[in-house]
Amino acid sequence: MFMPLAAGAILSYNTSYTQDTNLHLSGSGIDLVILAGSKSNALTINSSTFQVVVPNGYSFTVRYPYSGLGSPGTLVNDGGLVDCHLVGINNEVTVTGSATVTFTPNLTTCVAPGSSGGSTTSVTVVQPNGGDALAGGGTFSIGWSVNGTAATSARLSYSTDSGVTWNVITSTTPNTGSYSWSVPNIYVTTARVRVEGLGTGGAVVATDDSDADFAIATTTGGGGGGGGGGGGGGLPPSSGNSELALLSTSASGHGALSRTDANLHLPPSYPVDSLVRLADNPAVYYLGLDAKRHSFWNTATYMSWYANFDGVQVIDAATLASVPLGAPILPRPGSFWVKIQSDPKTYYVEPGNRLRWIKDEAAALQLGGPNWNQNIVDIDPTLFMNYVVDNPIDGASLTTDWPAGALVSDAAGITWYVTPSMARPFANDAAFQANHFQRKFVSSADGGWKLLSHGAVISGLEDQLFSLQH
Repeated sequence: MFMPLAAGAILSYNTSYTQDTNLHLSGSGIDLVILAGSKSNALTINSSTFQVVVPNGYSFTVRYPYSGLGSPGTLVNDGGLVDCHLVGINNEVTVTGSATVTFTPNLTTCVAPGSSGGSTTSVTVVQPNGGDALAGGGTFSIGWSVNGTAATSARLSYSTDSGVTWNVITSTTPNTGSYSWSVPNIYVTTARVRVEGLGTGGAVVATDDSDADFAIATTTGGGGGGGGGGGGGGLPPSSGNSELALLSTSASGHGALSRTDANLHLPPSYPVDSLVRLADNPAVYYLGLDAKRHSFWNTATYMSWYANFDGVQVIDAATLASVPLGAPILPRPGSFWVKIQSDPKTYYVEPGNRLRWIKDEAAALQLGGPNWNQNIVDIDPTLFMNYVVDNPIDGASLTTDWPAGALVSDAAGITWYVTPSMARPFANDAAFQANHFQRKFVSSADGGWKLLSHGAVISGLEDQLFSLQH
């Protein structure tokens, strides 16, 4: 959905573009797009040119879209900005305020699919490029790649509002592709980094932003929490206590491939079920059956899936960036319970991210034992959209019912996994551990699970019990 702007229009001061906005130049017949998130003090549109005034701390991005007819064209300007900056198959140029720039777009092809040409200088943000979890108050190595020689230095900035406004990290640094950033000690889930390549006289000749939002977690010191909430935003417990909301549109159980096909899409040394992190960043990613990398909501979430960090491998930034970012991983069904920060209710998590409200203490004691209140993870209300609320649980109902995903043991010492229609026994402890289950989540309570029919024995790793549930 575009909001059109016609030639001769002068926009009022302090205009924020909340949606992509079509800009038509009637004299040249060129159609451009002002990208959502841009801001201008004033915009004057003539028949073949337009002038934009961008306030300090804000940015304005114009796109010359590829239409299949020899475009995108060239965004010629008097601001010293590169006039051909390919983003996908479109030409996009960003003005960073404060600045006044006049554009004279033309039909000269900037870059067309299958052709060469366009700008000979570019920068590309490698990290943080979206989905990362940075520790506030620490340091992080911003990384970018450089193509061409026109940019001899770089200006780095960060945003806390998905790129609407920007704060300068350093006005100039050698364009070497790496900078040690002292990360502000703040809590934000909509951060991005911008790298601008600077040429002669400080003119911006190339620019790139993080592809998606990343999170910064306020560090308060101390270990990551156990139950009750919290933990270090995907960081090891020693890294501090924080909460991160990392959102995406897919999970590793959605759009899943066969294990063979998924591994063909992943780096050879990092197959499905690998845990990886960068050498200078403790944030851990899981590589799923959708051939994507997935961050963990917080330390407690990680500890619902794994007993320790022994299996985490170090991966280089370029290889990590080659793996698309997927949805964050939430607490494992049948492990910790969850509580939405704005809701006093505590929920049991079943497979498929189904929530069942634990209505009374009798149910809590049956499911979690006397220390049940130490097994609760607080999650951000924005993550509630990832769940489906199902029937509540109370002490009375557990005599004939039992939540799916639960681990239970009987008097003979056999451990069972509860599904919606049956209870499946583990052949031995090796089968239990192969699926990364943990004894701390096993209940010995009697209840409705004993009324279930017995299903197939679990004898080893099963994707539906582990990999597909991420």
